[in-house]
Amino acid sequence: TLFPYTTLFRSKLKCCNCGKKFVSCSCVHANKIKAYIDALIEVGLNEEEILEKIAKKYTLDTIIDGKAREMVKKKLIAQAGENRPEIVINPLSYNLGIVSKSKGTLELRVKIQNKGKGVLKITGLKTSCDCVTVKLKSVNYTSPIFGTKGVESGWEADIYPEQNAELNIIVDLNHSNVNLGHMARTVKIESNDPLRSVITVGFHAQIVQ
Repeated sequence: TLFPYTTLFRSKLKCCNCGKKFVSCSCVHANKIKAYIDALIEVGLNEEEILEKIAKKYTLDTIIDGKAREMVKKKLIAQAGENRPEIVINPLSYNLGIVSKSKGTLELRVKIQNKGKGVLKITGLKTSCDCVTVKLKSVNYTSPIFGTKGVESGWEADIYPEQNAELNIIVDLNHSNVNLGHMARTVKIESNDPLRSVITVGFHAQIVQ
């Protein structure tokens, strides 16, 4: 007998894109997670196994229940071993204040740190709107510019232990998608960090003439 995800995971998950309570969110991302859970239930996985797979596919941050999160975290750390990479981006949200469209462009620089002992491989960069582009700069490397289509197949960039890299995010304020009023955009970063394989950096601003 299948049991609904709404019963089992009501208080244990969130939609990692919008942060709403999981069962009350109907965004595309939440629906994908729900469909994924249903498929795992159908093949007979138990709660712990499902939570572990969710953490690997959608990042540990999706699990908000403290006990469940700690249980999954310990498993992932044990599997990855001591020489795992650890991505650190702080903060994850930026208030850019009041910005005039007359500036033409809006730039945000975000530092990425590797606090782990293994090589951190950035494997995905994707923006939420065509008005936003992003590129990665590290010690000896500058990536191509990426947008809503993300990176090319097979692309990756290495950040070595205790080294930093920088995301250079540019908003074209003259783009047709940028209107006066509140603007909120995101950039999604994918990596080989076993605990946080997907991180979303968000920023918002008040656009004026």
